Amino acid sequence: MNKLLGYALLAAMALLPVSFANAASDYPNKPVTMLIPFSPGGGGDIAVRVIEKDFKEEFGQPLSFVYKPGAHGAIGYSEMATLKADGYTIGAVSYPPLLVNKLKGVGFYEMDSFDLLCMPVRDDVFLVTEKKNGAKTLQELIDKAKANPNKLTVGAVDALQSSHVPALLLKKSGVPYNITTFNGGPKAVPAVLGGHIDALFATKGTAMGSIDAFNVLAVCSDARDPNLPDVPTMKELGYNITGIIGRGFFAPKGLPADVRQRLEEGFKKIYSKPDVPGRYEPRGMTVKWVDGKEFRKMLEDFKPQAEEAIKLDKELSKK
Repeated sequence: MNKLLGYALLAAMALLPVSFANAASDYPNKPVTMLIPFSPGGGGDIAVRVIEKDFKEEFGQPLSFVYKPGAHGAIGYSEMATLKADGYTIGAVSYPPLLVNKLKGVGFYEMDSFDLLCMPVRDDVFLVTEKKNGAKTLQELIDKAKANPNKLTVGAVDALQSSHVPALLLKKSGVPYNITTFNGGPKAVPAVLGGHIDALFATKGTAMGSIDAFNVLAVCSDARDPNLPDVPTMKELGYNITGIIGRGFFAPKGLPADVRQRLEEGFKKIYSKPDVPGRYEPRGMTVKWVDGKEFRKMLEDFKPQAEEAIKLDKELSKK
C-alpha cells in the first residue's frame, strides 16, 4: 500500500510542471488594466487607444483604462513601481520623461523599477519658424541670433522634456538666444505663428495642425522624416542634438518570463500589421519598433544629454 501511495505521489508530482505550464500559457485569462500616466486625449493616451481593438484581438482580453496624470508622468510611474508584477497591470510610458523625471528628483521610483516591454511609436522634435517672416534655414536663425545676441527667443513646448532639451543644447553650443517654455502645444504654436517668439522646438504631432504655416528648419532625429524628406537632421547640420517623444509600454519589475515574452511578442505582432502605421501618421507619430532591451539602452545613451540640459537650465535660471 505504501509503495502504491508513493507511486501515486510521484506521478502527481510529475504532472505539476505541466499543470503550471498550462496555467501560464493561459495568460491573459481576464481583462488587463492599462495605466495611463497622462491626461485623457493626450499623445500618450492616443498612442494606446489606436491599437485598443488590436490588443483584444491578439490577447483575447479587453483593456481597462486607468488614468494617473501629473508631473510629466511621474505620478503614474511612481504608482506602477508599487504594483504586482503579474501582467494584469501594464502601462503606457514615454521617453525621455521616465528618465528626466528621475534625474530631476521627481517621482518615487528607480530606473530599474520596471520591465520595459517595447517602444513602438515615436514623435520627433522639429525646429520651426513662422513661414512668412521667420528664418528659412537653421543657419539663418543662428546668424540672426549671433547678430543680435540674446534678442531672439526660441520656445519649447515642454519644460525640461523632449523639446526643451534640444533648445538648451543648441544654446549651449554657442547660439545666443533666450528660451521660453510653454505648457503644451496649444499655447506654443500661436506664440510662434503670431511672431511673439522667433522659433519653436515642437514635436511633429504638435506642429502637424499648422505645418503649412511653418518653415521646418531641422528634425532632432538620427534620420530624416520620410514624410518631410527635404528637412535635414540636426546632426547633418553639425549639431549632435536629438529629441523625440517615444511612446511605449512597461510593467512593474519582475514579470514572469513567459508573461513578458507573451506581451513582447503580442505587441510586436500588433505593430507589424500593415495598416497600423497609417493610423498614427495623421497624428504626427511614426511606428518604429524598439524592443525593451533597446528601449533601456536609449535611455542610458540619452542620460548625458539630459544631465547636461538640466545643469544648463539651473545655470540659466540663476541669471
